[in-house]
Amino acid sequence: METTKDGKKLAVLLVPTAAEVASNERAYASYFHRAQQIPGICLIDPFAALWARYQAKGSLNAPNQHFNAAGNAAIAAAVLTAIRECEL
Repeated sequence: METTKDGKKLAVLLVPTAAEVASNERAYASYFHRAQQIPGICLIDPFAALWARYQAKGSLNAPNQHFNAAGNAAIAAAVLTAIRECEL
């Protein structure tokens, strides 16, 4: 992964809604594919982790369109994996 002149790295976290996860739909897929073309960006897509958690636990909804604890744990796991893989 490339860094900036001052040694910083850029990470972008793409977060689907709980409804998108429940319908197995990545509404942001086209943005993700375009962003993959930009060198030096660590793209973090927690969809697979969220989908697996949804299949195991059911609803990931919390009030006000937030994720519940299971959803947040899946996102955190995806972020941690990306930190390691992108060497952030």
